[in-house]
Amino acid sequence: MQYWLWLAAWLMVPALAWAEPPTLELKSAGSEVNLTPRMAVHGVPDHLQPMPDALWAAPVAPPAAEPPEQYRLSAGESLVGRIRLRTESRNTVYLVEVPSPRIDEVRLWYRNSLGGAWQGAEAGDRVALARWPFTGPNPAFSVPLEVGQTDLLILLTNAGRLDVPVLMRTDKAFSQARMRQSNLSGLIMGMGLMVAVVCLIAAVTRRGRPAWVLFAYAVWVVLTVTSLNGYAAIWFLPDLPQLADGGKHLTAVVMAGLMVWVVAVSLDRLRPGPVVRFLGPGLTGIAAGYGLVHFTVLPPAWRVAGALVFSVACIAAALWLCLLSRFGGGRYVSYVAGGVLAYAAVLGLGLVGVAPVMGLDLRSAMAACLLFGGVLSFRHAQFSRERYGRDVLGRAATGLLRDPLTALLSHAGLRDVCEEMLLRQSADGRPSQLLYLALPGLKKAETEHGFVLTERALVRLAATLQRTLGDRWAIARPSQDRFACVAHGAMQEELPELTTRLLAHCARLEDPPAPLADFGLRIVACERRVDGEALNLTLQEMEVAACAIRPGRRIALI
Repeated sequence: MQYWLWLAAWLMVPALAWAEPPTLELKSAGSEVNLTPRMAVHGVPDHLQPMPDALWAAPVAPPAAEPPEQYRLSAGESLVGRIRLRTESRNTVYLVEVPSPRIDEVRLWYRNSLGGAWQGAEAGDRVALARWPFTGPNPAFSVPLEVGQTDLLILLTNAGRLDVPVLMRTDKAFSQARMRQSNLSGLIMGMGLMVAVVCLIAAVTRRGRPAWVLFAYAVWVVLTVTSLNGYAAIWFLPDLPQLADGGKHLTAVVMAGLMVWVVAVSLDRLRPGPVVRFLGPGLTGIAAGYGLVHFTVLPPAWRVAGALVFSVACIAAALWLCLLSRFGGGRYVSYVAGGVLAYAAVLGLGLVGVAPVMGLDLRSAMAACLLFGGVLSFRHAQFSRERYGRDVLGRAATGLLRDPLTALLSHAGLRDVCEEMLLRQSADGRPSQLLYLALPGLKKAETEHGFVLTERALVRLAATLQRTLGDRWAIARPSQDRFACVAHGAMQEELPELTTRLLAHCARLEDPPAPLADFGLRIVACERRVDGEALNLTLQEMEVAACAIRPGRRIALI
């Protein structure tokens, strides 16, 4: 049985050599047709000089059971597609497009089937823009057709794995597809510029290193998206195709190093060791050096694999930093990790072949949106740290028991003092004395005269309270315009006399910064058995009493 199969295959070789390429009737094909499953395809070494007559005369293999919708290109081999077009219309122009801005080289030839010389053109990343038939991100060619049959031959070359289709459209359908793609590309680039502007505003207003590093990363992301979309070759490098092709891998590699730097400066609770401190700048420098060596020395076939390996290493380093911050008690790690995972999703999306939809390169658009979303995720992490004080200094200030401005006790410090006084109250059975000072005019004075004069007056007022009440009283500033005082002991002064004397001393501060005075000081006094748990309820009761003091009065006893 095996002998007969081998004999049948051997006898089919001459038949394959004389088999005709497939024929496509354009009359029933419509305005847009995917030539990929309809063409006869074979591979040739990419280092050979292409000769259209020899390529057209190559043996035609039998069609596959399920023809692919996209060609899969690989390094070291070029794919050749052949098809015969038949039309009954005169002077008809069709356009053949390879919708990929990353393919290295595309060559197309056509001729009349009855005879004649081959005519063709070339385009791609490694072809100067002046030699392209159409200026655009994707290679496209016009094929004029006469009545009868036209032979079409296309050769695709790429130094790396790439999935691409070959589409043919009428002139009108091609113009509509180009318009849709231009609108989509403009939308994506506009989004990138707006993200960069947001990061620039944050960097200028905050003036911190994390914000400036993020702005540099945002600008580089926009440059990378521009390069991968094919517009960098049109705008910046039209006559340097080799640099435009290698620049796609260079920008991607440097972006990976910058991403680690952004992660290192956006996280908190990282031990300030030399590894963490220099990991971001070091990887960025290594990425730039590796990208240059990658572009100038290494073979082009290694570029995709090298950039992928380096990017995966940077993603692993960034996730390692996120784990260190999370285990150390850092917050907002999820936003930073989200930006890293968005970058990882872009790498995964690059390995998946996504066919164009209505002429739109949705894979590039989704990749750009993921990158821009990652930048905004990093920015939100930095904003959250700045807004809620989750950096090292903010956490230290939150844990202090003293008010930073007046050096009085904070609300947490006052709770601790009340817990200690609870033990004394249980011993002698006497309640504690409490004073509550409200400053209803503080916010108005701050609006009219500025916070500098207001803070100076608050410091003098705090000093007056300490001088008047003495060491027996624990004085706190639980909020911006409220003071609270508590005392417990054997030698207690009568509250009416104490509050009157305190009001008199506060009303004649030594050299107050005019026109500020006592901010409409109101004093509420009471005697209570308080502890840390009942402190908030007592302060709320005294706050209600302070707000209920009638005009012309300053003191209330409850």
